[in-house]
Amino acid sequence: MTMTTQNWPDPKRPGVPMFAERDGAHAIEVPDLESTDIIYYWHQNGGGWTEYNYQNADDFLGEEDTSGWIYKGPVLTPTQINEMLAAERERAAKEAEKHRSNANPHAVSDWDVVQTSTANDIAKAIRNLGAAA
Repeated sequence: MTMTTQNWPDPKRPGVPMFAERDGAHAIEVPDLESTDIIYYWHQNGGGWTEYNYQNADDFLGEEDTSGWIYKGPVLTPTQINEMLAAERERAAKEAEKHRSNANPHAVSDWDVVQTSTANDIAKAIRNLGAAA
């Protein structure tokens, strides 16, 4: 079985995981083994895979080792999950803030006040959601 472009996050880069710009653990299905989901480690500076979370030149897996792999996804730590959620919350809060009223401050209607207040309240609530439990 060969590695296909359909198993990977970017079909143009088979064998390269999500978040390839950083080292990390990833779940891989290896169809030839009884235990199908196995954790392998991606090393961005070497651009390759190892079985353990360390690397020497001899530790990188070759094409024959990775042939047939089906990529399942990154294995994220709680800190990484919280960082991703915080970034997403900030993007959502900024989107809410875009809906503030742009009315002339000298001709503000009740609707402008409500619209701006609501946008601010939504942005604040999103930012205060806290870390993932």
